[in-house]
Amino acid sequence: MTDMKLTRKAYGKVNLFLSVGAKRDDGKHEVETVLCKVGVYDTVSVELTPNGGIALICDDPGVPTDGSNLAVKAALAYAEAARIELNCSIRIEKRIPVTAGMGGGSSDAAAVLIMLSELLGKLNQEQLLNIASSLGSDVPFFMYEDKAMVGRGSGDIMTPCVSNLDKLYGVFVMYGVKESTGKAYALLDEARGETALRSSDGVASALKNNDIHQLAREISNDFEMCSKHLAEVRSALDERGCFRSFLCGSGPTVCGLFIDESTASEAAEKLVYPTFLCEI
Repeated sequence: MTDMKLTRKAYGKVNLFLSVGAKRDDGKHEVETVLCKVGVYDTVSVELTPNGGIALICDDPGVPTDGSNLAVKAALAYAEAARIELNCSIRIEKRIPVTAGMGGGSSDAAAVLIMLSELLGKLNQEQLLNIASSLGSDVPFFMYEDKAMVGRGSGDIMTPCVSNLDKLYGVFVMYGVKESTGKAYALLDEARGETALRSSDGVASALKNNDIHQLAREISNDFEMCSKHLAEVRSALDERGCFRSFLCGSGPTVCGLFIDESTASEAAEKLVYPTFLCEI
């Protein structure tokens, strides 16, 4: 075997639209969401080894390297589906903030599945997507090269979404403590009565037509109704030139959108919260 190692960029994402419907019999919620890749990424490498099982190394000490890591779970699921004994080393250079609601773990897992498929060629695309769906609702999105996609079902049924949007800049404000995804859904269910899904067509249209005014009107996230301190963070972003802010995933990170990079950079420097800046 000549190619024993591959390296891939694993991009983060934002949900420009997230509508949560009723809980299904399988315990998952129906959702409709628009996911969009952003400029920040982890660098993930997979190297086949002669022995040693599946090992993970990460440069961020806050990231678990055992079987609880989604990238390790992806490798284990691949080996099980392919019915092989897999020995490989996974290395992650972490740049997507941990627990920021930006899908870093899901993106890393998808990168591992893609690279194992390229290295070993044991599974077809349908099998890979089935594994991705079993790992989490965001993982299938990162299996595609598209910048933006609409997610339906539990969020794992993907449809391409044309994006002609000019470059924007996101200032990501990290505050509070992230709840588990299950806890976040439970809090949302307690906070609302209506569970009818809303349509993401408005955001999809704005992306296709490069209409940031329509985008500002249509961006929406149901989890905002139970997010603490959201108004405070939004006010701080608005004061510094943000044209629209929204919750990332189930929170607690908030993204403020800016048209001008220098204004965004100045805002990121002056905010009292931990922040980082990247292109969207």
